[in-house]
Amino acid sequence: MRLFIIHIIAGLLISCQASFAQDQEYADSLISLYITGNFQGEKGLELLNEIAISHPEPAVMMAYSKELIQLADSLGEIEYLIDGYMAQGVAQRLLGQYFESLNSYINGYEIADSAKLEMRAGMVAVNLADLYSTVSDHESAKRYYREGIKVLRQENDSVTLASTLFNFGDEYYKEENMDSALVFYEESIRIFNKKDIQIGVAYNLGSIGQVKFRLGQLKRAEKDLKQAIAMLDDLGDLYGKSVYLLDLARIYIAYDELDSALQCGNESMELAKSFELVEQISQANLLLSEVYSEMGQFERSMRHYKDHVETKDSINSYLSIGNLFSRFEVKQKQAEVDLLKKEAQVAEMRGKRQQLGIAVTGLTLILVALLGINTYRRFQFARKTNKIIEEEKNRSEDLLLNILPRETANELREKGAVKARKIEHVTVLFTDFIEFTRHAEKETPEQMVRSIDYYFKQFDEITTRYNLEKIKTIGDSYMCAGGLHSEECRAKEVITAALEMQEVVERTKKSNDDLIHFDMRIGVHTGPVVAGIVGNKKWQFDIWGDTVNIASGVEAKSPSGRVTMSQTTYKEVKDIFKTEFLGETRIKNSRKIKLYFVT
Repeated sequence: MRLFIIHIIAGLLISCQASFAQDQEYADSLISLYITGNFQGEKGLELLNEIAISHPEPAVMMAYSKELIQLADSLGEIEYLIDGYMAQGVAQRLLGQYFESLNSYINGYEIADSAKLEMRAGMVAVNLADLYSTVSDHESAKRYYREGIKVLRQENDSVTLASTLFNFGDEYYKEENMDSALVFYEESIRIFNKKDIQIGVAYNLGSIGQVKFRLGQLKRAEKDLKQAIAMLDDLGDLYGKSVYLLDLARIYIAYDELDSALQCGNESMELAKSFELVEQISQANLLLSEVYSEMGQFERSMRHYKDHVETKDSINSYLSIGNLFSRFEVKQKQAEVDLLKKEAQVAEMRGKRQQLGIAVTGLTLILVALLGINTYRRFQFARKTNKIIEEEKNRSEDLLLNILPRETANELREKGAVKARKIEHVTVLFTDFIEFTRHAEKETPEQMVRSIDYYFKQFDEITTRYNLEKIKTIGDSYMCAGGLHSEECRAKEVITAALEMQEVVERTKKSNDDLIHFDMRIGVHTGPVVAGIVGNKKWQFDIWGDTVNIASGVEAKSPSGRVTMSQTTYKEVKDIFKTEFLGETRIKNSRKIKLYFVT
C-alpha cells in the first residue's frame, strides 16, 4: 500500500492530538488559524509543518509543504527545511509524481547529511524506502528501511519506529513472504496499542487482514478489514479506507457476493478520485474489471481494464527512478572531482610563484601536462559515470527478470503488454511443511523467518537448475511449474527437482544448526493451465486452472516425506522412476483420481 503513516505520526507528536491527525475538520481548522493569524518565526514554521504532514489531501499537503520550505529557508531553520522536503516528497509520491518526490527526498537527505543530523537523515532514508517500495525496487526499499530502523532504535523513537516497522512488513507482504510480514506488523501494532495511536492500530489491522486473506483465512480477514475500515472512517483517513475496501471486495468475490464486491470497488474508486490518488484509481479499475467479468458484463469489464492500463502507464517506471537516482550519485561524484580540481589549481599557483624564472619552454610543458591531467580526469569521470549508469541499468534488468520469466519480460518490453495464453501440457508442483502452525507458535518469529528463507533459497536454486518456473510462495508453501515456455511438460525435471527438495529437508534434519527441522509433503499434477501477469504495483506472473487446484489437492493427500503424483504425471514418468500405487482418492471439487509416489 506504500502508506504515509510515518508523516501522520510526526504530526501526532507535534500536535499531541492523536485522535484528530487525519480529521478533515481539524486539518481545515489549522489552515484557517494560519491564514487568519499573524504567525512569525518558529510558531509559523510549527503550524505549517503540522498542516503539511497531517492533512489527508495530497494536493493540500503539497501547497503547505512548499510554503514551509520557503519560510524555513528564509529563516535558516534547517530542521524545518528538511521536514518540508519530506512532506513535499510524500505528497508528490501520493500524486504519482515519482521523479519530483525523489528530488525532494534527495534535497532533504543532502541537508541532513551535511548538518550531521542523524535522526533526520534516518527519517529521509525511511521516506526513500517508501518511494522505492512504491516503484517495486524491493531490495533498495529494504536497504533504506534497515538504515532508518537502526537510527530509530538508537533514538528510542518508538512511535515512528512502529510506523517504519509497519512499512517494512508491507515490503515483505509485496514479496508474498507472509510470515515475515506478520512479524513486523505484530511488533508495530503492539507499539501503537501501547501508545494508544488508533490510526496505527487501524492500518496494522487492515494489513493483517490482507495477510489472512492471502492465507485463505477469509472470516478472520473479513473481520480485521471491516474493523480497520470502520476505524479509518472515524479518523477521516479516506486513503487507507480506499485501500482496504478493495481487499474486502476481493473477499466478497471469493464468497461469490458480487453485488457487495461491486459496492466496495465503486466506493474505493470514488475516494481515490476525490483525492487524485493515481495508484488507487488504477487498482480500483482493475478490481471493477474483475467483478464485471465475473458478472458476465464483459464490455464494462474491458472498459475498466483499459482505464486501469492507461492509469498504470501514466505512473513513472522504477527503471526511470533508478536512472534519476544514478544522476544524484553522479552529482556527488562530480562534487568530488571539482574539489580535486580546486586543489590542483592551488598547487599550480604555488608552483608558479616558486618558479617565476622558469623559461617559456618549461612553462609550456607544464601547461601541456596540466591539460593532459585534466583530459585524463575527464576521461576517468566519464568512465565512472557510464559504469554507474550501466550498473543501474543491469540492476533494473535483473529486478525485472526476478519478477517475470524472461519470455514474459521480453514480450512486455516489446509490446507494452502481455497476452494471457493457454498452455496444454504443464506440470505443477506444490510443497507444504507439516505442522508449520505448531512450530510457529513454539519458535521465535526470527527463527521461523530464517528457516523458511533457508529452505526456499535452496528450492530456488533447484528450480533454476532444472529450468523450471517458480510461480510464488504462499506462507510455508512453495509452487513451481515445468513446461510453461517449451513444447514439453518437463514432468521428468519436476519430479527430479521434487526429490532433491525432499533431500534438502532430510539432509537438514541431520545437521547441527539453529534451523527448524520440518517434515514435508510434495504433490505434482500435469495438465492445461492459463498463464499471464496480474497486479499493478508489482507485476506477478501466475497460472490458473483445474491443474493448479488438483496439484494442490495431491500435495494435501501426500504422505510425509514423499513425492506424490497424479495418474496424469505418472504416465509421463513411469518408465523413468520407480513408483508405487498409493490408492484412489477424491480431490476437493474434482473427480476421483489415482495417486502414485516415487519409491
